Amino acid sequence: ISLGLVGSEMCIRDRIQGACLAAEVSQTGKENILIDNVNVIDVIVSDKTNSYGDRHKRSFEAIASATKKTNVNRLYYHIVDIVLEGGFSAIDHGLHLNTIHESLQQRSRGNGIKTREVKKSLASLNKIQSDRDIMPPILCFDENSYLLTISDSTLYFFLKNAKLDTFREQLSQSCGNRI
Repeated sequence: ISLGLVGSEMCIRDRIQGACLAAEVSQTGKENILIDNVNVIDVIVSDKTNSYGDRHKRSFEAIASATKKTNVNRLYYHIVDIVLEGGFSAIDHGLHLNTIHESLQQRSRGNGIKTREVKKSLASLNKIQSDRDIMPPILCFDENSYLLTISDSTLYFFLKNAKLDTFREQLSQSCGNRI
């Protein structure tokens, strides 16, 4: 079975349990049962993506909207959008400060975003998430390696399986701003 096995043991267990229940397997037994219905797996992946997605969308919106509420930092929306634009493959091993900075420079059309400003924004993500009651936090910036990583394993699954373009458009309408 391939259930898009990305995430913690709990995420994997949830998906396997869902596949078993959808195949009407409700208890353990001595016989092996082959669950090979692709539709069951698609339904499980879709259900879990939606289930995890509700929380992650709210979290991303809360981080992105920090730009509007603080007026001190204009980059949170764009950092979130960079994560969503790249999806799972971009952040799977972490997004480096320089990669984020280059992307922000391209978006700013030469408005001179300094690396230290980007680093300060990334370093403050933990506080932003804490202030907005995002528990557990979904993003973490390591100031030693300069990597932005995912700190909630269900976010990996969401990024790998969700239709991120639709959400990016919604986020742009509600939180988007120019650098």
